[in-house]
Amino acid sequence: MPDGSTRSLALGIVLALAAAAGVWIAVFGDFNGDSGGLTQKAGRAGCVSVDGTGGLSQGARAGECAVAGAVGLPTALVLSPDGRNAYVGGHREAVAALDRDPRSGVLAAKRGTSGCASRDGTAGGERARRLQGASSALGRARTCAVGRGLFGVTDVALSPDGRNAYVGSAEGLAVFDRDRGGGLTQKRGAAGCLTRSGVDRTSARRSCGRARGLDAVSSVTVSPDGRTVYVTTVDLLAFARNPRTGTLTQIAGRAGCVAATRTGEGGANCVADPAVDGATSLMLSPDGRYAYAASGADPGSAGAVAVLRRDRSTGALTPVPGRRGCISQSGACMPAGDLRGAAAVATSPDGANAYVVSFLGCAVAVFDRDAASGALVRKPGGAGSVTRHGDSGACANRRTAQGTGVAGGDVAVSPDGRAVFVTARAGVAMYARGVGGTLRYSGCVSDDGEGTCEDVRALNAPAAPAVSPDGRNLYVAVFGGDAIAAFDVPRRAGRG
Repeated sequence: MPDGSTRSLALGIVLALAAAAGVWIAVFGDFNGDSGGLTQKAGRAGCVSVDGTGGLSQGARAGECAVAGAVGLPTALVLSPDGRNAYVGGHREAVAALDRDPRSGVLAAKRGTSGCASRDGTAGGERARRLQGASSALGRARTCAVGRGLFGVTDVALSPDGRNAYVGSAEGLAVFDRDRGGGLTQKRGAAGCLTRSGVDRTSARRSCGRARGLDAVSSVTVSPDGRTVYVTTVDLLAFARNPRTGTLTQIAGRAGCVAATRTGEGGANCVADPAVDGATSLMLSPDGRYAYAASGADPGSAGAVAVLRRDRSTGALTPVPGRRGCISQSGACMPAGDLRGAAAVATSPDGANAYVVSFLGCAVAVFDRDAASGALVRKPGGAGSVTRHGDSGACANRRTAQGTGVAGGDVAVSPDGRAVFVTARAGVAMYARGVGGTLRYSGCVSDDGEGTCEDVRALNAPAAPAVSPDGRNLYVAVFGGDAIAAFDVPRRAGRG
């Protein structure tokens, strides 16, 4: 079973390769390719990183990025509903809050302990101390709040009202209040974290609440109505959210989990749905009536998306019966290709389409979505799959010795529904969304200008894309760059 983050799907491969970075970072020189108008911000505004460099990105230089020490090895990125903050979660066992200037879109580290939380209070966290030594700046300066439940952070989600942040990790869930200035404060006591045993791994104390089956979280999703929080682990778990306080209570009995069999993790009694086996991400439809769980990280997996109906009064998920309850390249599901390595699903704001990104096939499968039944039907012919970002070079230069491909694979749709952004192995591609939800390739950016991509800074192994609520900016969590890259989105994005 996978135990990584959706947005860092197969990042274990990246971690292994990072120790021998020369294997997967090739030098091709600068190349002015076609970005489709997607433009990295000039100077230090173009990236925020741990140490002001682009990390392992090609041609990284000191002082090229602004500094935010707690964004190391980022795997998750989310913008606040008001567009004034960005929140970053990463494998350096920390969650960071960044301020965003609503006029310019420039990101900056939030000062004080409300600007980051980590396992040991340092910006780099315990992992940075082990890797870089206690004498390093990241391992020495205690500039963050000490957080619980943050071992191996994998994902971050915000409530629609912007009042709470939920952080998934290898040990469970951490729960934070968000203040009016965008700062984060972890809730006290058992309300501040949930783990399977109730024990916080750092302190080894039973200081967290207990939640059955909660272990190795790969994604966290808050429902559009803010009443339910869903977590992918080995199973799909559901938690009721108190809209006034933001605290979480696991939904009791079978209504609180969906598993491949009736017996879930730890012997829990769950709703059975074989299609969720190996699921690492979950996306809800804009109306909150249906959920879509993507799976494809397991070796040899054909890739699949499970379709589940959501009870909006209770938050419980139940499989849609019959073949329309899942799509896959094989098995008893609606057939669809280009799902090998299915990493993430995104729905359009109008709910008419769904887009599934495959990190192994380096493709985006395009589906029409029936709002009444939740069913996904792949568009016919060439409109059903786009691979141009692979042909352009955004997927090149990031391969294992077996040629199966390195991580990368997430998708974000602009708030106006007119542009779709895809992170791939070596870069970020932009597609225009046309009539009926079809996609037309616009351009791509990469950190080495491979193929026809525009050469940019700090973009080695991009993981998670996030579009600002005003649609003016794209931000990308860059695992290999220890950074967040910032771009201006062209006004014409999605036109034509």
